[in-house]
Amino acid sequence: MDALAPSETIDVHGDTVDAKGEIVASIIHREGAERLATYGGDEFYAGHSALTVNAYGKGKAYFVGTPLDETGMSAFMAPIIRDLDLKSLDTPEDVSLSVRYGDDGTRYAFLINNSAADKRLCLSELNGGTELLAGTVINDLIELKPYGVDVIALR
Repeated sequence: MDALAPSETIDVHGDTVDAKGEIVASIIHREGAERLATYGGDEFYAGHSALTVNAYGKGKAYFVGTPLDETGMSAFMAPIIRDLDLKSLDTPEDVSLSVRYGDDGTRYAFLINNSAADKRLCLSELNGGTELLAGTVINDLIELKPYGVDVIALR
């Protein structure tokens, strides 16, 4: 693994991805995984795998060796989202959304505002869920305070 300087990027090229990576460049030993993209440039990891996929059982495991720029990550994720027939949800800039599953089958949505500004969003998929920190039921509008977090239980 190579740590990149804060302003340094590394080219990542593949059939569906043409991107810039940043922060780190991990060298991946594929051991059966398929190469999806390689590092460019002239550093020691140039030509090594940057993105891989390994099929196992009924699933697939993807490895991303460097954080990709927004365009690159979108290009990388688009065929995965399409192949799995997933619905993509748009959030405002600086708001992240992840969904996790509890042992009892309850889905938990985690909304995080990563900015110093208030954020407002409407995601119909979250309507009817209970925001666990405030105890309120979601009905269209969600307001996140600066650096705020909502944890929403979805049934």
